[in-house]
Formats: sequence, C-alpha cells, structure tokens
Amino acid sequence: MSYRILLSLLILTVMVPSSVSFAATAPTYAKDVQPILVDRCVSCHGPEKQKGDLRLDSVEAILKGGKNGPVLVAGNPGKSTIYSLTVLPKGDDDIMPAKGDPLTQKQLDTIRDWITDGAKFEGIVNKGPEVAAPTGPVHLGPSHIDELASKLNKPDATVVKALADQGAIIVPISDKKTALDVDLSHLTRPFDDSHAQLLERIAPNIFWLDLHGLAVNDSTISVVGKCKNLLRLHIDKTKVSSTGLAALKDSKSLTYLNLVGTEVDDAGLVHLMKLTKLESLYVMNSKVTSAGINKLQAALPKIKIVSGITGISPSTPSAEVEERKKKKKE
Repeated sequence: MSYRILLSLLILTVMVPSSVSFAATAPTYAKDVQPILVDRCVSCHGPEKQKGDLRLDSVEAILKGGKNGPVLVAGNPGKSTIYSLTVLPKGDDDIMPAKGDPLTQKQLDTIRDWITDGAKFEGIVNKGPEVAAPTGPVHLGPSHIDELASKLNKPDATVVKALADQGAIIVPISDKKTALDVDLSHLTRPFDDSHAQLLERIAPNIFWLDLHGLAVNDSTISVVGKCKNLLRLHIDKTKVSSTGLAALKDSKSLTYLNLVGTEVDDAGLVHLMKLTKLESLYVMNSKVTSAGINKLQAALPKIKIVSGITGISPSTPSAEVEERKKKKKE
C-alpha cells in the first residue's frame, strides 16, 4: 500500500465519527424499527400493559413518552432512552427489554441509525389512534376483569408455587386475586408436558398468558384452549404452526394475539375468523400473506393486524373491508 493511500485512510479514520452508519439507506420506522418494537417492546409497553406509563405501539405514544418524560430525541440516540437503555450491560437493572435476551447488535444499530437520521415517521399512512393518558390496561380495565373473575375460585396455590419455583412470573390482576397474568417466558428449563399439566390445573384463572420463545408446539398448545377466560396470548417465537391454532377456536374472549416469528400461515388465520372479540393481531416474520390478512380483515373488520408486509398499513382495513362498508352505506 502506497504512503499516499495509507495517509488518506488515516485522515478518513480521524474525520469520520465512529457512530456514522455507512448503510446505503437509513432505516425506516415502518419497515425496520416498528418490527423490533412489536417483537420486543410492545408486550410491556402496549395496549395491555404500560410499564412506566409508556406505550410504544403508535407514533403518538412514542412521541408522548412516559412518566419519566420523552423517550425520543431526533438526531441524538444518546439522549433517547428508547435507545440508550437498550445498550446497557446485560444484567443492569435498567436495561431494556427487561425480559428475555438483550437486543441484537443489528437491532441496536437499526434503532440508533434511525434516530441519528432524524427519527422520521414519514410514509406512515395511518399513525394510529390518539393515545389518552394511561390509566391501566386499555380495553381491559380492572373493573372489567374483576367482573369476569368475580365467580372464580382462587387458583391452586401449590400449582402457582410450582410454576414460580421454575421461573414463572404470576401476578393477580383482579381484586379477589382470582384472575392471573401468567408469564412463562423466563422458565429455568425448557417448556414440556409437565408445565402444560400445571397450566391446565389453573386454566380458568389464566386471563393473560405469555409463552414467548418457549418450546411450545402444536401438541402442548392444546392447553391454551382450556383457558376459557383467556384475553391476551403471546405465543411469538414458538414452534406453533397453523395446525396448532385450531386449539384457539373456543377462545371466544381473546382480544390480543401475538404470533410473531412462528410458522403460522394463511391456513392458521382461518382458525381465528370466529374470534369476534379479537382486536389486535401481530404476525410479523410469520408465513402469512397479504391475501390471508385481507380475508381475516374481512371476517373481523375491527381487528388491527400488524404484519410488516409492504403495502399493508397496520391500522388500515383491507380494500375488501372498505368495499363492504361502502355497500352498507348505499
């Protein structure tokens, strides 16, 4: 290498900040950032839970911030807690996401570069509904859950302890402590039939269930169908396929379902068409297509489907649904 070339490289190294991204194009919110938020953040900062009074499921909510103030400062990742808290050392009390593995380096770089580029939300057809000040679980306020759980017996304490001893986080969410939020995503050993059997013993008491990232498959998912009062379900990044979704056919109260990163395809969406209370569905990085989404949207006009598929807005009903509305008006 000539002295002139070497000198040029040294000058570039000094002049160009290490934080500058040399990506051909800057990340966009809809294509690159929103999938990360849905996959890793919305379960604790979304429609059902708002830790720190913060929601990250719409543009308005992100811009509003939480109880500790704004989380996004355009152009400055270091002052944007939506990024700065994700790069803390693993094990730090304040690291985000609080549960599961830290974000990958690619995910961190994506959020950093998006903020550095100005944290733009351009191209979002519908930014989402206006967000009121969080006062608890949206759509599922405590009084609603209290009413649903009022006639239930308390869950078997031995079962709750057995699951908790294996890393489960189980929190009562009704005044009489008969309705439970059951999070198994932190289990100390792989999910198996013994866990499914324990869940079955407290099935009526399970209102929210998080099985994120577990070795749940089409066989063990059958226990979910026995949770007749289930309102909210995370089975993202599991081995559940379209066949397994048949277990949800009687989950008539289900309002929220996360299928991100599963093998579910359009055939699986057919099993959801009779779940008339389903309000939010996340299918990013699955095998569903725009055709399957349009059919489900037609069957459930009020549902919000977040797919990450180009051309489909997470808040915009399909053309078929719009046509049905038009005909009704006529």
